[in-house]
Amino acid sequence: MEKLPLVLLTGFLGAGKTTCLNAALAARDATGVVVLVNEFGAVDVDGMLLPAANRAGALVELTNGCICCTIQGDLLAALEALLRFRAEAPGRARLAVLETTGLADPGAILATLARAASLRGGVAVARVVTVCDAPGLADQRARFPVAERQIGAADAILLTRTETMPAAALAALRDELAGANPLAEIRAVSPESLDPRLLLGPWPAASAHRPPAPSPAFAAARVPAPRRAEPVAESFVVRPAAPLDADRLRDALSFLALRHAERLLRCKGVIRIAGEPHPVLLQGMRDVMRTSRAPDGAALAEGDCGALVFIGLGLPEAAIRADLARCEAPG
Repeated sequence: MEKLPLVLLTGFLGAGKTTCLNAALAARDATGVVVLVNEFGAVDVDGMLLPAANRAGALVELTNGCICCTIQGDLLAALEALLRFRAEAPGRARLAVLETTGLADPGAILATLARAASLRGGVAVARVVTVCDAPGLADQRARFPVAERQIGAADAILLTRTETMPAAALAALRDELAGANPLAEIRAVSPESLDPRLLLGPWPAASAHRPPAPSPAFAAARVPAPRRAEPVAESFVVRPAAPLDADRLRDALSFLALRHAERLLRCKGVIRIAGEPHPVLLQGMRDVMRTSRAPDGAALAEGDCGALVFIGLGLPEAAIRADLARCEAPG
């Protein structure tokens, strides 16, 4: 049996990895595609947003033929289980896509996979795809060395939200990325225009995954720079005890963004809003907060008011919990 090709889908927090993956899966027959989702935090929000994503950690065949597995810890164990599944059901798994947490170093993951004796002969990394929030990329690269490593490891760089950038700024960003990683294919994408082949193949023979060492240009650019201590990101989960009042929540989030935008890397979750018939998806990073109706696959059980995951650098957890508790609507 041929090795199972694996696509490593990475990118910083809030770049749009799950959105791109959903667009690719919806654009073509996903039969035989296995999606493995990893999340930084105790609640797998991104896994919820994949269509009918599994909540229990087992492999589940989705309505479009895709199979989803939420990784609750050990990556190697998840891949070993996938290989056993593939051996028992030949033809059911033809491609695996591993969506990493936004703070993951893809080089470390690639090294782990390369050293794993249990995966030799079973899994072959086919491509590293890095999704980047184009308007916020310069700030992320300046503040977080892991964002630079995600770019350096990429075979393809997908730029999202480019419609908000002037043409000259976007052209300059492309040139900068090409200098940092001249081996990567660079594309501006949107959910409506995404070519599913970027993630799901087939790819030209030249796109076969190269060793996880940075390109010469990337390495040269990094050598003179002094080594920086990476900020330590921490996460916590807030689970409301009751539906939240929309006006109070808006005020609380505005205050959070005003006071702590520089330290808020990401806020994401599915919650109930008082008076709304459907759960609401809340997403935020720094001082930008957005709400929308949650996908049907993210429906909450009766009595479950959802959860919000906060990822940041020294966020005042107790104060945020207290502010959100005051947003709970009276019963």
